[in-house]
Formats: sequence, structure tokens, C-alpha cells
Amino acid sequence: MEGGSMARSFYRNSVKLSILVVFSCSLLSAQAVHVSWSANPEPDVKYYGIFRASSSDSETEIAQVAAAEQEYMDRTIAYGNVYYYRVIAVDSANNVSEFSDPVRILVDIQSSSATAAFPAEFKLEQNHPNPFNPTTTLTYSVAEPAHVSLVIYDVLGRKIRSLVEEHKAPGIHTKIWDARDELGNAVTTGLYFARFVAGSYAETRRLVLEK
Repeated sequence: MEGGSMARSFYRNSVKLSILVVFSCSLLSAQAVHVSWSANPEPDVKYYGIFRASSSDSETEIAQVAAAEQEYMDRTIAYGNVYYYRVIAVDSANNVSEFSDPVRILVDIQSSSATAAFPAEFKLEQNHPNPFNPTTTLTYSVAEPAHVSLVIYDVLGRKIRSLVEEHKAPGIHTKIWDARDELGNAVTTGLYFARFVAGSYAETRRLVLEK
């Protein structure tokens, strides 16, 4: 299973979507694996397929995640097993992207606490891509349970779009901004700011929308 030689027989289609850019997994505890990926740039992506293989069985699709989301929590893992995860994107015409490279996760039977696997600090990563058009992905880390706010502002400080406004568990989370305001209207090209607040922590990133 090392080197990513897993079967690809689930989907058959001659047209390929753009390959997924970033894919990662992290063991949050002995009961959960957090799977995350960057958004496929195609405009008509319907869903993402999450595939998993172990050292003892063949690869199977374990979940289909809506196109608006870029993360999945696998809570069906077992102590002591090694798992390999991959992700594909599927569009409305059932065209399929290339598989992401596999990521290997060992569920250590001694790992009964998730603390060591959590991010060490709160952080908002630079959006990807940047500049962007028409969508960009924002990834942020939550070090401990906290109320999280992720809001887009224009250069005049006006609120354009609230992307996240809820309590979040520790881990790495992602959110897509589609360059639209709260009413669903496309915004103009230019400079915008993503403001991330988690508890007492705050950070801002510059986003550039190009046409």
C-alpha cells in the first residue's frame, strides 16, 4: 500500500477535472481522523468523494461531501490500524478529477487523548489561490474549543460576507469564499480582508480578487 498503489476502479470517465491542490489528514484522537482538502477550481463541482483503504482491505468510498465543504471527520476508525485516504472531485456531468495523493494515518492504540494532535495555536492561513477568481479557500486552525468568526470586509471596512459564525472544535478547518456578498451578489474586483476571530485571538489576511 505504500506509494499510493490503490485501485481506481470506482469511477470510469474519460474527462478529468482539475486535480486537487492540497489534501491532508490528521489523527485528532483514537476515534477520529480529520480529512481536509483545497477546493477544486471547476465551477460545477457537485461533490467530493472520500476514499479509504487499510492494510487489510481494498479501497472503498466512505463518504460524499457537498461541494461547499472541504473537510470530513472519519469516526469509523479502529485502534491499531493503518489507513490511507484519498479524495476526488465529481462534477454535475459525473466527470471526475484525478485522485489526490494518498495520505497514511496510523491509529496508535496508545493514543487515547486528542490533545497532542490539535493545532498548537490559533491561526488563519493565507487564502489559496491569491489573487483569485472566482473562488478562494481559507484555512484556519483552532487550538481549543472556541467561538469562531470569519468575516470578509472591503477596503472601507464594510462587512461583505460572514463565512463562519459558530462554535468550533479544535482542529484545522476550511471555508470557501465565492466572491459574493451576503445577498449572493458578485462583488467587484479589488482588495478585500478576511478577519478571523477565535476567542481573544484575532488575525487578518489580504485577499485580491481579479477578473
